[in-house]
Amino acid sequence: MDQNYGYVNPAPQNGSPLSRKMLIVIGGSIFAIILAIILMVSTGSNSTSSQAQHLILRMESLQTILSDNETTRHLKNQELSNLVASFSLTQTTDINDLKIALSSQLPEKIDEKILANETDTTTASTIEEAYLKNKLDAVYAEVLTKKIASLQALIAELYGKTKDQKLKQTLESVNENLRKTGKQIDELSISN
Repeated sequence: MDQNYGYVNPAPQNGSPLSRKMLIVIGGSIFAIILAIILMVSTGSNSTSSQAQHLILRMESLQTILSDNETTRHLKNQELSNLVASFSLTQTTDINDLKIALSSQLPEKIDEKILANETDTTTASTIEEAYLKNKLDAVYAEVLTKKIASLQALIAELYGKTKDQKLKQTLESVNENLRKTGKQIDELSISN
């Protein structure tokens, strides 16, 4: 019988616990994790950039409706007419404040898909039809209420995703102005 039978050679002892290959693998893994985190953070900001673009476009769309003198001069309810004039001024200020607060998140050129998505193609015809049917005040108030609700939902979504305190304060202020105006519209007694 062989005298080495059953004898296991001892494992070689290396002076360093990690080989060069192992260090490269660990370093590469750490780099990949850091890169993944950076990509996730930047993807999140694109999401808020998209929401910021939607918000600005919706607010500008509402401002267009509010500042359409051809329509607003035909409002019969004086309280609604005064409210629209006041809301238009508030809206102009809020849009400017938002553009400043969102300046780091808004691209130089609005995304074409977002622009197409936010283009309002029905409100003008709805308001025109209401005018012809002598129901302008009621329909106009309803349109404003829907636009305000849409803006408030988008503000809440953007508020939840941002960490920028200045932007949060601006969103709170804009939302409060929208809430007050929505409440005033609800309290109006419109008879047509």
